Amino acid sequence: MNTPNEPRPRPRLSASGEYIDPVTGGAYMSGNNPSSNQWSAPTSPPLNPQYQYPQAPQFPQNYVADKKVAAGICGILLGALGIHKFILGYSNAGLIMLLVSVLTCGIGAIPMSIIGLIEGIIYLTKSDQEFQQQYGNNQKPWF
Repeated sequence: MNTPNEPRPRPRLSASGEYIDPVTGGAYMSGNNPSSNQWSAPTSPPLNPQYQYPQAPQFPQNYVADKKVAAGICGILLGALGIHKFILGYSNAGLIMLLVSVLTCGIGAIPMSIIGLIEGIIYLTKSDQEFQQQYGNNQKPWF
């Protein structure tokens, strides 16, 4: 590795006309002057079509439906704080409920707890399939 005072090795020119960094082996972005000491980051190498890249995790069909009981109980008991919304991934709705309850010094907690009670009962009375359809894809944050 070169120290800051040592000059960098000179880049070489590839067959396609791109400058190749001798340290990293990557191509420089176009428009850079290799004779100056200001280099940009090399571009990423092309993807290998034969490599099996890892896939995103696949959740089971009833992944959100498994949260139904936890969200329902939290909605009934802690509805004013919006915890049930956070459990289902509706952070904006949960934050709204939490801020209304806290910033109104508890006065707004009364309607928020009623909303939480109603939503908790709705969550617990739905079948797993209905719950998955309505709340599984972040489609229905309220009631």
